[in-house]
Amino acid sequence: MGRPSHTRQLAVWMNGERVGDWRVPGRGPQEFVYDPAWLSSPQFRPLSLSLPVGLGAPALRGEVVEQWFANLLPDNDAILRRLQRRFSLRGTSAFELLEAVGRDCAGA
Repeated sequence: MGRPSHTRQLAVWMNGERVGDWRVPGRGPQEFVYDPAWLSSPQFRPLSLSLPVGLGAPALRGEVVEQWFANLLPDNDAILRRLQRRFSLRGTSAFELLEAVGRDCAGA
């Protein structure tokens, strides 16, 4: 019997409104799911053209999700490693870094 997979999750907010959840499962692709309240909000808009809203708002999965969040961070490995050390993180994945600095991240 295998070990249960552990899904990590971050809430994504825009201008004080919850937009959705970014999930990184222990196994399988990353996903982003728009919050139902955001979908019915007068402020609603997709986070990006690369993260569109489909009928029934299914989860968006895979590389497009991972890349969109990674693009919120500097494109410089030395800076990412500095952030890793500063916040005592295990790695430099976009999820780990944004979990630590997301509120203060330009563009996030």
